[in-house]
Amino acid sequence: MTTVEAFHGDVYDLTFGLGADHPPTAVALRKEFQRIILYQQSRQEDSALASILLRPWPTALSTARFTGDDGGVESVIDRVRRVYIKTASDRMVQPEQQEAMIRRWPPSKVMVMDTDHSPFFSAPELLFNLILKSL
Repeated sequence: MTTVEAFHGDVYDLTFGLGADHPPTAVALRKEFQRIILYQQSRQEDSALASILLRPWPTALSTARFTGDDGGVESVIDRVRRVYIKTASDRMVQPEQQEAMIRRWPPSKVMVMDTDHSPFFSAPELLFNLILKSL
């Protein structure tokens, strides 16, 4: 159970594209929780538009891995320079989850924004400046 579920109960709708006897194939955040979890610092009109455009995401994303043991050989994807921008007030991806992602696949730089999960709505200028600094 995530922290979001602990505070808000069951906040997701699951899709079973292969049938009810198989694991879910997609997950969607219920509409009534989208502003609370994703857009709490965003302007109301931005979160309203975002909620209309939000779609379910594949459950396979939760198990995706981008590195592997190649016998000490650097993989092609590990050659890509990565910057991680932490969102300090994120209610979707908790700070400890963000730290775990950073440890699993270390970026060259970590930057922090005191924003919700959607800084492209809640703090677009700050996000733009951080992206420019990361180049």
